[in-house]
Order: sequence, then C-alpha cells, then structure tokens
Amino acid sequence: MQIRHLLSVIIILSALIAASLTALLFNLRDNASSSFRLENEKKIFEDRFKSIIQEEDIIINNFSPTGIRSSFFDSRNSKPLDFSRNQANYFNNLQSSNVTENPIHLNILNGRYRSLSRYFTPFFLREIEGSVPSFYSFLKIEDLSEMSCRSDPRLEVSPCAGRTEENILITSNREKIFSDIIETKSSWSGFMAVKNTVQQSRWQEANMKFGYLRVKIFPLIADDKVIAFGIIGREIESAIKSFAEGLVADAELVYIPTLDSQLENTRNQMLKSRMEISRFLININKNFYVDEQSGQEAIRLDFGENRDLFVVLFRDISNLLKEQKLINQQVAPLGFIILILLGIIILAVQRSIFKPLKEAVDALKSLSEHNTDLVIPERKGLLSSDNDEIGRLLMALKNYDATTRELDQIKTLSKELEKAKDEANNANEAKSLFLANMSHELRTPLNAIIGLASLLRDDVREDELEDYYEPLDRIHRASKHLLSLINDVLDVSKIEAGKIELFIENFDLNEIIDDVIFSSTELANQNNNELNTNIIDEIGLINSDRTRLRQIIYNLISNACKFTEKGKVTLSTSFADDEKDTFQIAITDTGIGMTADQVAKLFSSFTQADSSTTRKYGGTGLGLSISKQLSEIMGGSLEVESEEGIGSTFIVTLPINSNNQDKQKDNRKAEKVTKLPIKDSTILIIDDEQSVVDILSEQLRRKGFEIISAKNGADGITMAEKYMPAAITLDILMPEMDGWEVLKQLKKNKKLKDIPVIISSIIDDKKTGFSLGASDFISKPVDKDELSNVLGRFFNSFSNKKVLIIEDDSDSRLYLKRLMVDLDLTVSEAENGKKGIEFLKSCDIVPDLILLDLMMPEMDGFQFAEEIKLLEKCANIPIVVITALDLNPADHSRIIKNVDSVFTKGQVKADEISEKIFSLLLKERN
Repeated sequence: MQIRHLLSVIIILSALIAASLTALLFNLRDNASSSFRLENEKKIFEDRFKSIIQEEDIIINNFSPTGIRSSFFDSRNSKPLDFSRNQANYFNNLQSSNVTENPIHLNILNGRYRSLSRYFTPFFLREIEGSVPSFYSFLKIEDLSEMSCRSDPRLEVSPCAGRTEENILITSNREKIFSDIIETKSSWSGFMAVKNTVQQSRWQEANMKFGYLRVKIFPLIADDKVIAFGIIGREIESAIKSFAEGLVADAELVYIPTLDSQLENTRNQMLKSRMEISRFLININKNFYVDEQSGQEAIRLDFGENRDLFVVLFRDISNLLKEQKLINQQVAPLGFIILILLGIIILAVQRSIFKPLKEAVDALKSLSEHNTDLVIPERKGLLSSDNDEIGRLLMALKNYDATTRELDQIKTLSKELEKAKDEANNANEAKSLFLANMSHELRTPLNAIIGLASLLRDDVREDELEDYYEPLDRIHRASKHLLSLINDVLDVSKIEAGKIELFIENFDLNEIIDDVIFSSTELANQNNNELNTNIIDEIGLINSDRTRLRQIIYNLISNACKFTEKGKVTLSTSFADDEKDTFQIAITDTGIGMTADQVAKLFSSFTQADSSTTRKYGGTGLGLSISKQLSEIMGGSLEVESEEGIGSTFIVTLPINSNNQDKQKDNRKAEKVTKLPIKDSTILIIDDEQSVVDILSEQLRRKGFEIISAKNGADGITMAEKYMPAAITLDILMPEMDGWEVLKQLKKNKKLKDIPVIISSIIDDKKTGFSLGASDFISKPVDKDELSNVLGRFFNSFSNKKVLIIEDDSDSRLYLKRLMVDLDLTVSEAENGKKGIEFLKSCDIVPDLILLDLMMPEMDGFQFAEEIKLLEKCANIPIVVITALDLNPADHSRIIKNVDSVFTKGQVKADEISEKIFSLLLKERN
C-alpha cells in the first residue's frame, strides 16, 4: 500500500472512531493502554534480559575449553598458563603427540586436588575483555564432589562447598545432564540456584538467602576420556537488577521449586510481599498484575523455554494511576476531545512517515561522505513497515552501510597481514645474520683449540709423555665434537631457510662407502661393535652430491654405533627398482631398537626417542633430522624399521642420476636445433673479460669455428638475433645484466631459445674465495694435512719459502705459525688487513704465499683483497683464504664486485669449454 493511500485511510478511520465510539473509547482506554504498554514493555524487557544472559554466556565461554584460552584445558599442553600458545603453529605441532602433559590433568588423575588452585586461580582471575567468572568449580565424575572451587568474595551467596547449603541445577533431570556430557563430551549451559544462610550479626536472626547464577558445565578430557567436570558461572542478579534500576524499577528472580522455601525463610517484609505477588502470578497464569491500592505494577519476564525461572519487574505507578483517575474525573467536552484526538492521530501519522523519510535522506548523504560514525535510524511504531517506500529505503541503506564496513575491515586486515609478513621476513633475516656471526665467532676459537691440542698431542707423543697424551686427545676430540654440533645447527637453519644448495658431480658410490666405513671404525670400536658391509648390487658411478651423501651415511652409521653395544652394524647397498633408476643404502644394527611411539617422533629436530635415551646416550637429536631432510632435498627419502630390543634399519633411497630430468629436457631441446656442419659454424662469446674472450677464441678457432664476441649481456642478445650463432658461451658475472638474466632473455626469444648455451663461470659457494683473487680456500678449523697439501700445490720445496699470516685471533695465528714452522717455512704475521698492507709496502722481499682470514677489525679480508691489487709487486702472490665465515648473498656480491678476472683460476679450463662446444656441435651434425 502506498503512503498517500495509507495516510487517507488512517485519517478517515480516526474521524469515524472519534465521532461514533467516544464513550466506549474512554471506558476502555485505560485497560487497552495499559495492556498494550505492558505487552510491548514485556517483549522489550524480555529481549533485553535475554541479551544480558547472552552477554554473560560470552564471558563464561571465553574461559571455557572453546574460548580464547582453550589451550589451558588441552591435555597435551605442558604450560597451561602460557597463553601465547594459542597459535595455529603450536596446535599443529601438538597433533603429533597425544601424551597427557598438562599438570592440571595429571594432578586430577593422581588425586592431587590441592595443587589445582595453583593453575585455576590465576587463570580465572586474569580478565578477558575486562571480565572474569563469578565462580568456578571442578567436580569428580564418580560422585560429583568438589575437587576445587572458588567464588568471588563479593557474592552474597557462594556455590562452593562449606559455604552453601544447597546447589540446584535448574533442569528437569540433573543426572541426565552429567551422563550426556560424559557420553557426547560436550558442554551444557543453564542456571543454578544457590541457597545460603546469611547472618549479619550474632544478635540478629539468620536469613535464608537464595542466589542465581548462569553456569556452563563442560568435560575435562585426557586420553579421550572424561576425567572431571568443570563448572564456570556468572552471578546474574546484579546485572538484572542494574538494568531494572535504569528503568526506575526493582527486579526479583523467582525459581518456582524454591519459592515456598524463600517465603518461609525470608524476614524482609518487602521481599516477602514481592514473593507473594510472584506466587499469585503463577497461580493465575498471568504475566501482569496491577495493585491499584498500593500503586505497584508487576511484569513477569521469562528467560526462554524453562518457565520455572523468571524475573518479576516491580514498578511504582501510583502517579500514573492518579493521573488516569484525574483525567477520568475531568473529561472535557466531547467535541473538543474528538478534535484533539483527530489532530494527535494526524500528527502521529505525519511523524511516522515524514520524519523517517528525512532521517533516511540524511543517512544517505552521510554515507556518500564516508561518515563511519553513521547509525542508520530504526523505524518504530504501529505504522512502520519494511515493505513500503521508506522501509525499503532504510533496508537498502543498512545493506550498503554493512557492505562498506566489511570492505573497510578487509582493507585493515590486509594492511595488518602485510605488516606481519614484513616483520616475519625481518626476523628471518636477523636469524640468518645471527647464525652467520655465531658460526664465525665459535669456529675461530675452536680452530685454535683443535689446532693447538693437535700440536701438543703430537709433541707429547714425540717426547714420550704419555700421561699428557690422553687428556690432550680428549680435548681434541671434544672440540671436534663441538664443531660438528655447530655445523648441525647451521645445517638445520639452512634447511629451514631453504638455502641448501646441492653440488652434483659424478663419482663412485663405493669410494664414499669405503671412506665412511674407514672413518667409522673407531666409533664402532668404542662400543665393541662389529662393522660390516653387504654389497647386494654393485651400484658404481652415480650423479649426486658427494658431501651430503657422505654426511647422511656417516650420521646413520654413527647413530647405529652409539645405540648398539657388542653387536653388529651392517651397511648394504641395492637397487630400489627394476629400472635401476634409484638405489638404497640400508644401515642395520642389533641395538636397543625403538617402539612405534618413539619412531613417530624420531625425525623431529632436537628430539631423541625419549628423555631417558638422551640422558644415557647424549646427543642433540639433530643428525637424523638433518639426514632425512637432506635425503628429501636430494630427491629421495629416509625411512626406518625398528623393533624394541631387536634393532633398527634405516633405509636411504636416492636417484642414481640427480640430473636425469634436466638432461632429458636438454635432449628434447637439442632435438629441435637446426643441425649445422662444424666448419664455418659461428660461436658467440658473451664475456666482459677480454683475456677470457682471447683464450676461448683461440681454442675454438683451432676447431674450425668462426668467432664473434660481445662484452655485455645486452650486446650479446642483439648479436645473437643478428648472426644466429651455432652456440653461445656465456659468463655469469657481468655488469648491468648478469648471465642469468641473459639466459632468461635468450630462452624467452622464439628465434634464440633453441641455440645451445654453455655457461663459463667459476661461481659456486666453495669458489667464492677464488673470486677474491685467492689461490685456494680452506675452511676453519684448519687441518694440518689439508694445509700441507694446499701449500704443496704452490711449492716444490718449502725450504727458504716465506709465508705471511694475516689473522686477528692470536691463538689461531700461533697455531698457523706452528704449522708453518713444522713445514720449514719462514713466517711473518699481521693482526689485520691494514697491518698486512703496511707490511707488504715496507718489506724488501715479498712473501711467497699469504694466508688470509676474512673477518678482522680495522681492515677485513674483503678490503684487503681490494687494496693488494693496488700493490704492483704483490699482484702475483698466491692467497689462501682461511675463514670460519659462512658467506651470505651480500658478502658474495661484494666479493664479485672486486674481482679482476673470473678466470683467475678458471683460465686453464678454456680447453674443456672448447671441447664441450665441439662435442655438442658434432653431436648435432650426426
């Protein structure tokens, strides 16, 4: 119905009613007005009371197992009061174990109930959103007796044992509630009546006080069994009475089963009078009662389905009754009253229609101005409708406002997520920097300890001081062990950060196995174990990472020897499938074995089978975790089969050729290349170093190729498009556009994507030292034999040779000096790069070799590499880098920037590069 039609109908009806039913209207006005008012107020008040209960439920639920601090009740949580554990990653980590570690559950299971308050009291007294429960109670499941209970001391009544005479759950079947909780492991919410005896002083007669609480009962679960009941409650009388006071009224909670008992034990006459009115409402089954004699009005307000508990709202309407009586006695002339009534009706209609319309227009204007404080007006009254023009307009405005607020929330959340991501990245970078610095700081003193202990051990052996040999040997072995722990921690960090890089090479698997078996003989002898090999299949040559494979095998044999005493440890190899694409290495021991639970958590970092294993056998629990993750990075797996008391078998499965997939891709691409004869074929060399270009050009011309070259990546791509060479050699380290970017552009170009590209570079982590201009690279701690071998590559004889040691750590310098003196070398020392440069400038005879550390004060090894280039007489001195530093990408970039020629050590490989191009094109021709 349109508004104008509605307005006309209302005016006409109002006039007819006013004219013809005046007398009846006055007679029925009071009752109708009162009933209408009371019905509307009852609905409004009941809705408000229900919302009060819902607010109390929210507060209670926050402290329950489904609330904000749910981890407090988790049986697996060993630190229930650590609320920071309410994180997703934490609960994901808990899924791997069902062991009960929560001290609350353990105390209940062990009957130590007095200890529970240590956890419950701080938990329930710590506010959530500014609120705490009024009480908590935990009951035994056997007889529902209290294990622990505490209530707010400000409560007039307390539900805890010793302070209450009776606790009554307001429900028809109390036993069924608890049995259902046990069966379904779910919670129940309802009301509780509490009966207390209250005595203000010993001279006054005691009163019986009844209190009412909103409660939630939930199960406390451990190992999927209910071990106790928890009850959390909030006293509701004060909230209800506070609301009633805002209405200038009084409220009384009434529970029908206890009403008679309250009447008998209450000494307060006003309260007793209200209880009698409440009983009268029950008896006549009415919701309202007006006592005109006393001027009191009572409204019964129900909470919901349970009508045994309700609120009676008492209001003083004596003034209202007097006014009504006065109006009845002073009735104005009938016509005047009709006119006034008609005017009031018309005015009400106008206000009901045009005022909401004006508010709707104002709201629309505010929304267009992005006013976030806007509240869309609610249309009230008898004439309000959601289907007329104004109702539909207000509904559309509400929907638009809700959508706008949701979009604002999404924008806010997006900003917060972006900020959290940046913080996580910063934290990860800080962690990587810390580990790199830690590596250097720990390895430097370890270098000195291991080296000096080794020297002293050799000295006392030569001097036949055997009493000193064993302690020095212990120091040496302990330092080596500490170094291996540091390396394990760094490996774990690299794996987690995804920074592990594999160095694939071709080697004989048997060589690695023989090397590991030889190195592990002493480990086996320590526990009187027999170390055997069982070569089922001869694997032969494989393409894999030699260092990582050796690390995996050594970790597994070391683990087997540690947990086996006077038994056997057997290493066997075999193919894993009929195609012989993968192979297996199995390490079998006859040690202590493991249970299924121990196997389940075996490969977690810093974890062993259990705490007793750690105490007896020691270790950090990193070896197996690293081995498993390295196996997966290498394209394989690590599995274990174990039986407690019998032994364990660890099986490593890896591909024979880690480059198979890449080679297949290369072969497919090669098939698409246009086949060219070798003679008169053109090779494009892209390299910024002219010396490298000259060497490669000479080698390739001897093979019959025509050569063109480019000094940077951009020119190289242009020349490739112009000349369409048969093959391209590409350097990686170039200014402006590096080799990786050039390669990407070549492969994106449809004309150039099938041209073979040969990388000619020395970039890898080990060769970073070479990029400095170094002649060799040794990681700390320095091994005497390794250093001897490196020096042997530069000197046919050590006699009359001079070595300059640049190292800031005095102990490391002492150790290196002792090694050099033992090798019959003359030694000079410098504490840092600056003093090393000063020494080289001032000396008449330059040293034959420089041993250089990277991390030093005043001038570090990086800067020294720059400065020594400026000294003409020192340009050709071989440099051996000795460092404990793990180079990060920033250090790597800094090193590359200061390189004179990337072929400082790689120029000897020009033959290999030309041979590779020759072989490739020969294959194309055939």
